[in-house]
Amino acid sequence: MKKTFTFIAMMFLCALLSAQTINLTFTGKLAENDKYVMLSYVIVQNQTRGWTEAIIWPDTVLMVTNATGIQDWQNNNSIALLQNTPNPFSGTTDVLLNVAESGSVTVDISDIFGRIVAMKTVQLSQPGMHKLRVNLSSAGTYLMSVRQKDKVATIKMIGSGGMSNGDGIEYIGAAEYQVPSSAQGEKNAPKAGGQHPYVPGDMMHYQGFAFNSNNQLLYSTPVQQPMGTTSQNITLEFAPTDVVNYQPCPSAPIVTDIDGNYYNTLQFGQQCWMRENLRTTHYADGSPVPAGGELSYTNPHYYVNSSVDAALYGYYYNWPAVMHGASSSNANPSGVQGVCPDGWHLPSDAEWTQLTNYISSQSEYLCDTSNASIAKALASNSGWRTSSENCAPGNDMSTNNASGFAAVPGGYYNGMFGAASYNAFFWTSTENGPNWAYNRYFVFSDSGVYRLENDCVKSYGWAVRCLRD
Repeated sequence: MKKTFTFIAMMFLCALLSAQTINLTFTGKLAENDKYVMLSYVIVQNQTRGWTEAIIWPDTVLMVTNATGIQDWQNNNSIALLQNTPNPFSGTTDVLLNVAESGSVTVDISDIFGRIVAMKTVQLSQPGMHKLRVNLSSAGTYLMSVRQKDKVATIKMIGSGGMSNGDGIEYIGAAEYQVPSSAQGEKNAPKAGGQHPYVPGDMMHYQGFAFNSNNQLLYSTPVQQPMGTTSQNITLEFAPTDVVNYQPCPSAPIVTDIDGNYYNTLQFGQQCWMRENLRTTHYADGSPVPAGGELSYTNPHYYVNSSVDAALYGYYYNWPAVMHGASSSNANPSGVQGVCPDGWHLPSDAEWTQLTNYISSQSEYLCDTSNASIAKALASNSGWRTSSENCAPGNDMSTNNASGFAAVPGGYYNGMFGAASYNAFFWTSTENGPNWAYNRYFVFSDSGVYRLENDCVKSYGWAVRCLRD
């Protein structure tokens, strides 16, 4: 707990003709004795603009853009760097550069201390998209910037090293790129550029998390204050008693999907699970998950229930969407990445059984000492229909969620949304015939966690929890 680590969130305020850098420096300390705490991650929220970002070690750079100058990146009459994927990357990655005019551009890559590790000047013969290739030999967080006359574009990259022949930037040539629609561009613009919008005066909310010597996750006292116009030093204070009431995965307390959504994690024995339902609109390879559409046993779709909080309930996916072309698997681990982020996979029927067996084996998770009564320990503390049945999620919801899994009763999609507050359904990677696949489900009035078999139709939309590889 005496180790020191400082998060530096370098925030770029990009106006039309100039760029001003703003630094937010986060420091963790124990409130009782002022000793430094090594931060594991910091959650940054702009409550005025409605965005959230997780700053995770070793990712130490957050970039935001003055909202008064926001335009769609594809229509800004300027230049833009599209975020490289995957990010983090190993050794080599490609980056797309969009310019509104031909001419000379200067590209440089610097580390978080401002040291230039690679630089190149490129003469572009035409406006439009161009491809650059980046080689980095050392692991770390980097800023890649491109300058053309008085215009600047910057993205954040996280490299895990791997290039033995040094650092460099290579111009590949003109590139084709399908520009998204205006609405999609607005949705993706902040994440595509690695930037988030703000204006001075926006109400910001910061909270830090750190592990103590017992490998318990501590949470800091939240800091809420308006965004200023100059750099700020923000101290996040921790009390030894402020321990998160669930056990996150020590090596991965949170995970981020390709859309930038972040999820807390849970350690159960040898398994590391996501704590929230998935809500990504893209596969890890960058290809989109088709939105909406008719029910289908073969074509992938996801659905969003506008009547519930998507951040809590997640999105609803049919089985073709969650599998992303993979074959059925009941292996442990399943080996099916499907719709999950890199390094994570869709759990098989066998892996769900491993989870429920583990919960049944832990006395603190049992209701009335019965190893079959585990639904309450896995169910969320709210949202369930009221039940008089003992040990059911709908009976005295305040005593639910001893495990921290927080299964929410989101119901299903079968052409319409149904059973919200009654049931929670989760997909597995294991099919049970051409039109069915196994799942796990909870009922508001029952104490058990069950496996649905022949009624588990592949065309229906249900929730997804991913497992770490």
